Amino acid sequence: MAAITASNVTILTDDTIGTASNKRVAVRRRLQIALTAQGGTAGDIPADVLGFDQIYSATPILFLTTAPANACVGVTLDAWGSNNNILTYTTVNGSTGPANVSGTLIVDVVGDTN
Repeated sequence: MAAITASNVTILTDDTIGTASNKRVAVRRRLQIALTAQGGTAGDIPADVLGFDQIYSATPILFLTTAPANACVGVTLDAWGSNNNILTYTTVNGSTGPANVSGTLIVDVVGDTN
């Protein structure tokens, strides 16, 4: 399993979240991520690879799996509140736990890009 790089990530949308007085609070990006046996504890996806300094939330939109077959994937954050937030993927396929998966993930990510 190779480490994920920025070349695995495509930005589909890029929006600024702000206050009524135009103070930037965060950035929301819809990302398409090509995973090749990544996402479990051995293949975490660092925030900086996704273009963030810190991730506040991540919401899965779609996952098209190539391996393991029929995988259901959820997204969670590891080390919330630190500068090293990591996206991890949990496969729910008869059991729940960290798992490296392959396929295309589309996810909404909100965080800081200072």
